[in-house]
Amino acid sequence: MGAAPPGPTETTLGRLAHRGLFTLIAAVPARLRDRLRRGIFEHTFATEDPWGYAQLSYELYKAQELLAAVPPDPSVVIELGCAQGHLSAKLAERLPQAHVVGVDLSPTALCSARSRVREPNCEFLLADAAGLDRAWGARPKAGLLVLSEVLYYLGVRAASPRRWHR
Repeated sequence: MGAAPPGPTETTLGRLAHRGLFTLIAAVPARLRDRLRRGIFEHTFATEDPWGYAQLSYELYKAQELLAAVPPDPSVVIELGCAQGHLSAKLAERLPQAHVVGVDLSPTALCSARSRVREPNCEFLLADAAGLDRAWGARPKAGLLVLSEVLYYLGVRAASPRRWHR
């Protein structure tokens, strides 16, 4: 595969506006941080496919590269920060034997995902990264955790690899 086409945050201004904003939000106290993130994502996902997952060549390229790197045999896959389920649906198609669970903190995004995604091996769960253990409950341990452009939303402590290896 060739180089990725430029994405919407590939300019200096785009990086500063998007990643910089969420890096700052990650540094504020937890209750305020959670309210800010939820509010931003609820507003963002009021629009169908606000990131252009289904049409931007950059987003399609990223999904294709990620799918090519996925191992063939996980039985449970979690996509943390699944948004409107575009990648979750592709994972469910690519891995028909796996149970794919898209997780997001935006009820609006998950409502869109549930209405669009038809793969029977895919479901969606409302939770944020900090509350995933509680929301996951007694479900089987995931064989694959997908975090596609989500770590900078979480902040340094939540993004620690030790937090996710269980």
